[in-house]
Amino acid sequence: VGVSFHVGSGCGDPEVFRRAIATSRQIFDFAESLGYHFNLLDLGGGYPGQHDSSILEIAGIINSALEDYFPDPSVHIIAEPGRYYVCSAYTLACNVHSIRGVATKDPVTEAPSTHYMYYINDGVYGSFNCVLYDHQHVVGQPLKEYPHSKLHSSSIWGPTCDGLDQVVEETLLPEL
Repeated sequence: VGVSFHVGSGCGDPEVFRRAIATSRQIFDFAESLGYHFNLLDLGGGYPGQHDSSILEIAGIINSALEDYFPDPSVHIIAEPGRYYVCSAYTLACNVHSIRGVATKDPVTEAPSTHYMYYINDGVYGSFNCVLYDHQHVVGQPLKEYPHSKLHSSSIWGPTCDGLDQVVEETLLPEL
């Protein structure tokens, strides 16, 4: 018996973990005052999926907070870092079924340019629902290499005509 929390997917503020652990300590103490002895703290999820320095910052804050608020080794501490482990475990390949070129100007030189809108066979209402619900940032890259191709301002869209079905808002891609 104990406390479980989840700071929310895509939590951008590592200090939220410290506050949640501090609040958990208050709940443990309140339960003890009522005669209950909690022995489990579940740190939940919300950890980033990208393997970058932010996970190290989060781990440091969590470890510090656990030392401050839960120094008793009899409290069993678990976490649910699912996204951290599986985010890079797969690559989703999609087909580009339509391309729309939109005349525009280069933002730096103001020279005429083209923004390419690539429409793929999957979108935010399918495999890319993490864009809508978990605030994930998808990286689109061609399976085939285009080593000598100029990169163009591009966006990637799902198969519907819904304006929300945008998988990648802005990226640089070769003309496909």
